[in-house]
Amino acid sequence: MSDRSLNPMRSLNKFIEIEISNQEPGVRTRFVYSDRKNSFLTANKKNIFIGQLSQL
Repeated sequence: MSDRSLNPMRSLNKFIEIEISNQEPGVRTRFVYSDRKNSFLTANKKNIFIGQLSQL
């Protein structure tokens, strides 16, 4: 008996794009949501946990 919703390999493709004030104006950084780690990952794979996003 397997529950598909518990499959850790599923792809969710949730992301947000925000402008960060110390970057060039208009440059947006995409943060991809990682369900497994409950965090957003930047392009360089640095984990940014959801609670930290409000501090950016």
